[in-house]
Amino acid sequence: MLGTKNKNKECSYTIAQCIAEKGRLIIDVEFIKNVFLRSAKILFSDLPNSETILSRIQETSASARSTERSITDIAENTIKQKAAAFSDAIDESTDENDMARLAIVARYCDNDRIYEELRCLIPLNNTTTGQDILTAFEISKSDGDAVEKLKMPSFPGIIYNLEEDINTT
Repeated sequence: MLGTKNKNKECSYTIAQCIAEKGRLIIDVEFIKNVFLRSAKILFSDLPNSETILSRIQETSASARSTERSITDIAENTIKQKAAAFSDAIDESTDENDMARLAIVARYCDNDRIYEELRCLIPLNNTTTGQDILTAFEISKSDGDAVEKLKMPSFPGIIYNLEEDINTT
């Protein structure tokens, strides 16, 4: 049973990573799970363990909240890794529910490879002025939030803030 729980959790992390890589909204996770489940019913219908497969898919946590938690869980690991230099990119966008969010993406080099990783998604509750975005960004740095280990594509319209060392924040 423990193995199944670990596989379900790993699957949830993989779904969260796929959403982040494609720049999709977190609320798309329920749609993805539904497509996965409906396709699996057809794809695995002739296998003797098809019910087990469908049950595992159904048990996989795939809600907007669990996806956000998965991203946060992944984040706690990366901040401990040291990089010679990194930059922060920020982008404000509004989701389908008219909730403004600030995405902060870290870019850093490690062994001649460049990585892009989502640090955090911060809800912007009141207004979305430049000052609100700057304040949210400053708070995220002072809180010592973690860098999430998700490979992210470039966001359009982002602002870079070059840092000397990942451990100086």
